[in-house]
Amino acid sequence: MRTAFWSKTTTTIRPVDISRALARLGYEAINSYDDVYVRCPNEASHDKKSDKPTLRVKGESVDGYFKCWDCDYHGTFLELVQDTLGINQMDAWEWIQKNGPYREKLTEEATFPPGSDETEKPYRLISLAELQSLPVPAFLVDGMIEIGAVGMLYGTWGTGKSFLMLDLCFHVATGEPWFGREVRQGKALYVSAEGGVGQRRRVEAWQQQHGRVSGDFDFIIDPVQLGDADTVSALCADIKAGDYYLVVIDTMARSTVGIEENSAKEMGVIVDNMMKIRDAAEDAGTTVLGVAHCGNNSKFRGSSAVPAAMDFLLRLENVTEHTPVDGMILVHEKSKNCENAPPVNMRLATLDCKDEYGEFRGGYVEQADDVMDVGSAPGRLAYLLKAATGPLSVKDMEKATGLAQSTISTQCEAWHAQGTVSRTGKGARGSPYLYAWAGGE
Repeated sequence: MRTAFWSKTTTTIRPVDISRALARLGYEAINSYDDVYVRCPNEASHDKKSDKPTLRVKGESVDGYFKCWDCDYHGTFLELVQDTLGINQMDAWEWIQKNGPYREKLTEEATFPPGSDETEKPYRLISLAELQSLPVPAFLVDGMIEIGAVGMLYGTWGTGKSFLMLDLCFHVATGEPWFGREVRQGKALYVSAEGGVGQRRRVEAWQQQHGRVSGDFDFIIDPVQLGDADTVSALCADIKAGDYYLVVIDTMARSTVGIEENSAKEMGVIVDNMMKIRDAAEDAGTTVLGVAHCGNNSKFRGSSAVPAAMDFLLRLENVTEHTPVDGMILVHEKSKNCENAPPVNMRLATLDCKDEYGEFRGGYVEQADDVMDVGSAPGRLAYLLKAATGPLSVKDMEKATGLAQSTISTQCEAWHAQGTVSRTGKGARGSPYLYAWAGGE
């Protein structure tokens, strides 16, 4: 395929990225707020001599620009590269591709002669018959996670997301069913962006509980910055060489340092790079699963463009916060190509472990059917009313479960009509309804 002609960038440039690119050009850059200054190449011919750099380089326009305050030397960043290196426009664009400073990918506008092969276009045009002959989605985890999909697991901090993702990687590496669902066996890669020290003992605890696993499971124990093109290219090369079926990136926050998570534009680049990682493998593609946090409202934190772009979305909910039950629930919140799977009920179990450094308390996730009782609003209310030593008001139950008062009232009234719950009080100010479990399961 012939190399296309490059025309323009799709974004602005950060001062820090401008400085790095200018350093590669041989300039000594000085940052000043949103501007970067370097010494003008024509400084010797300036009428007014200055001890400070006079050539300002900015990235707030489409192509970036530069201008000297003491002479008429100005132009785009592309022209600055051309002038400094003494190369033509095409070579300058190729230099920018390799050396920055653009944070987002460049827009490729290919020009093809009339009658050229359509395969050279940056998109695929197929017929209805060809569309119907495409393969149906295949699953890495049956009915939940597809092969060659990009998805996200999110939840509040401390819910056990890393334990769950470690467990998933082990099951993909071994091919053992994951919470009762068949798994396609293949190599797994865990990007532990928060470091490898904690993972070491999590791995030891898992293997002491389930048995030793060798091979088909690798780790990266440093952050992989998804906003950096060179880093993403290096990761794609490793994935292609390793032929990984699953790549977990834990966490997205540590892997997108310097990226504004509320910006649809900036996070769109991150999603695009996740898709490049997905497409790095030769065959059906690699499943890429990011681990993210939720905000104070328990919703996905950051730009809504991210969950909207995902092929699947998983949420890990901690039920311990509102009930005496110790457990969490994995909710299959979204899937583009299949029905959402039922919630999976689990808990973080612990065991006594020992390694060459001594004894420690390790953890791993396990399925827990009793968590199912509190996995829904009726389950939480039933558990609370059964455990209560006396009648409870709607306000009491709101504090204990975190559910809305309208949800509690509707459910309790339905139970009262069925005779499952008794009701006292007048339902008025000063005498609210009080509910108590009347019996039954």
